[in-house]
Amino acid sequence: MRINKENYKAIGTTLRCHDSYIKKFEYDFDTHSLQICLSASTFTNIECITFEDVVCFRITGFEPWGHDSYVFDWQYIEPNNAGAACYDIIEQINNSDILKNIVFSEFVFKSGDTIRIVCKSVIVN
Repeated sequence: MRINKENYKAIGTTLRCHDSYIKKFEYDFDTHSLQICLSASTFTNIECITFEDVVCFRITGFEPWGHDSYVFDWQYIEPNNAGAACYDIIEQINNSDILKNIVFSEFVFKSGDTIRIVCKSVIVN
């Protein structure tokens, strides 16, 4: 399944990764793609996710809620909320054509850590 600005609401609704953990995290500098593969869980229906034309990704590692490596949720960040969540990223892009066609999403871990990814499209297997 390919996710873009037209069908982004599948992230976190029909596409779930609750209680999985990341088995593979690989960024390809040549293609600007990021691949994340997940473990299976009762609440997961995703094996691998490929983020295409990645504009930016950011990882926090503060563990504000305590150490835990399980994924709590993968969520789409609504465009009107993306400004608050990704303000500095948006400021750096500063190109309205790019901003109209990108997807903001975020993995939240049970520890409170996050992985924020800004890209043009997402392929889910």
